[in-house]
Amino acid sequence: MTIRPIANIYNARDWSETNCKIISAEVDTRRTRNDRITYCVDIKYEYEFDGESYRSEKYSFASDLGKKEVQKTVSYYYNAANPVCFVNPDKPSESVLERGFHMRPSWRLLPLVVLFYSLWELFRLFSIKSKTENNRF
Repeated sequence: MTIRPIANIYNARDWSETNCKIISAEVDTRRTRNDRITYCVDIKYEYEFDGESYRSEKYSFASDLGKKEVQKTVSYYYNAANPVCFVNPDKPSESVLERGFHMRPSWRLLPLVVLFYSLWELFRLFSIKSKTENNRF
C-alpha cells in the first residue's frame, strides 16, 4: 500500500456520512500481469449532498479482499436497506462507501503475529540475561 491511500483514509475521517442508493453491485474479476485473477467490488451508487445529486463508483481507498470477502461485500450492499457513503464536504463529487483499509482475513492477523513474536523475543532475551547473571555467582 502506498502513501496516497493512507492519506485518503486519514483525510476522510471527517467526511460527512450521507444516505445513498445502490444502483448496482457486482463482483468484478481482473487478470494481473502474472496471470493471476483478482476479485474487486464493482459498485455504483448515488447520493445527495447540499441539494445536489451525485453518482460514484468508489468503494474504498484501499482494499485487498479475496473472492469470498468481495462476494460478501457485494451481497451486503446489494441488499442494504439504508446504505451510507462518506462525502467530502469540500468537494461533494468525491465520496466513498468504506473509509478504512479492507484486507483479507489472513492479513488481519499479521499485527497479532508480530506482537506475539515480539513478546516471545523479549521473553527469551530476559530469560537469557537472567540465566547469564545467575551463572556469575
